[in-house]
This record gives sequence, C-alpha cells and structure tokens, in this order.
Amino acid sequence: MAIFKFRIIAKNEDDFYRDIVIHSEKTFHDFHEIIVKSIDSLTNDNSSFYLCNEKWHKISQIAVKEMLPDNNIQPELKDENRLIDFVRFPNQKLIYIYHKHNITFYIRLNEILSMCQDNAETRCVSSKGHIHISNKAIC
Repeated sequence: MAIFKFRIIAKNEDDFYRDIVIHSEKTFHDFHEIIVKSIDSLTNDNSSFYLCNEKWHKISQIAVKEMLPDNNIQPELKDENRLIDFVRFPNQKLIYIYHKHNITFYIRLNEILSMCQDNAETRCVSSKGHIHISNKAIC
C-alpha cells in the first residue's frame, strides 16, 4: 500500500499550512486525529470532511458522528471509511471543517509515496503558522 502526503491550508489564514503523511489504509477518523494533534489547542470535537471537485465544490460528506446532512449531502461516518476508498489520485481535493470554531481547511493530496520505514508513521512533517480564533492564536 501507499503513503499519502497531504497539504492542509486554512481558509482565512494566509500564513498557515500543515503537511501530513498518513498510510492510505488509515481511516478519516485517523486523519482527523492527526490534524487536530498538529494544531495545538484544537480539541477532538465534531468535524467533517468533504470530497470535492477541482473547483472545491463539495460532493460528499464524511462526518465524525451521525449528524444532519449539509446542503442535502448525506454524510458517511469517517470512523468506518478508509482514505484509500475515497482518495485515489494526486491533487485530489478535500475540505475539512472544524465545527466548534467554524474553521475551514482546504486539503490537497500532494503526493502518493511508496511505503518505506521512513514514511510509514502518520505524522505532521512540516508546519507553518497559527490559527486565529477571537484574538487568540492557536498553533
């Protein structure tokens, strides 16, 4: 199997990004947890992933837990869904919304790497910037 390398940027923060590597067999819940871990002070609250087209239009929702559909998009549960079942090609786009503070992140699959010992661990490999919430910076 492969390792996915994603670039995550925040919608309203010009100077923010995170690069995450994660095994393609991991679930969206695992992906959610590494994103939260890579941004100190975010908690493991309700969030959703959206698969998008090339123009960032939402196609389908993958939610943390059962919730009401967003714009008539019926959510699937991310605990049960592996990345490889939905993410298949470089430059594929996703949106991640952290509902507690209504923060939107744009995610792009930058690379599909072959698996080796150096990249097999799920982790944030590069980061820059902070998220600002109500005059409070969150790293």
